[in-house]
Amino acid sequence: MSVKIGTNTVQTDANGVFIINGADVYENFAYIITKKSGYIDGSRALIPTDGKNKVKIMMITNVPVQTVQSGTTSEVTLPNGTKVNFDGAFQDENGNAYSGTVQVFMYHLESSNGNLSSLMPGMLYAQDKDGNEKILETYGMMNVELKGASGQKLQIANGHTAQITMDIDDAQLSNAPTTIPLWHFDEVNGYWKEEGSAQKVGSNYVGRVSHFFMVEL
Repeated sequence: MSVKIGTNTVQTDANGVFIINGADVYENFAYIITKKSGYIDGSRALIPTDGKNKVKIMMITNVPVQTVQSGTTSEVTLPNGTKVNFDGAFQDENGNAYSGTVQVFMYHLESSNGNLSSLMPGMLYAQDKDGNEKILETYGMMNVELKGASGQKLQIANGHTAQITMDIDDAQLSNAPTTIPLWHFDEVNGYWKEEGSAQKVGSNYVGRVSHFFMVEL
């Protein structure tokens, strides 16, 4: 597994342990990215110190949940009821319209997961739509990745959206707000950005997104 901090990249040992000395990071923000074939990219953000900084990152296997077809509406559902509805319009990383089969990789990281802090990307640091810094409380996170027939990365086509329906954890259901903001994780800068909102419908939050990475409620 590779680990990158700033401009430094190393490989972990057989036990997943790594050491990076003298990493060039911001004074109040260090962003670490891990990559391994067959897994969702992992990351962690932390406030660095002059001494040793220990970090634990757990990675999630990346297995397709379902294959859908472009040009037709489709629904991809996880066992707990969390789902995504597509309108069938997709594009590649260069913005070209895509036609063909689409593999959907999807994972719901529930707020009650005991390993939440090790599995989630970055930390609960965010920037709202007005550019203000925020510290978030999470109602769960969803990772969705799309790949074409040749393994190329895809996204929802420009001008289109997908509807996400995310199950609310039982412990949070009674106090869950009627409306909450949606946030997507900026994989380049390492923090969350506000984008849209979700409405409480029964025991779920329902909202629309224009692109996928990691989405947080």
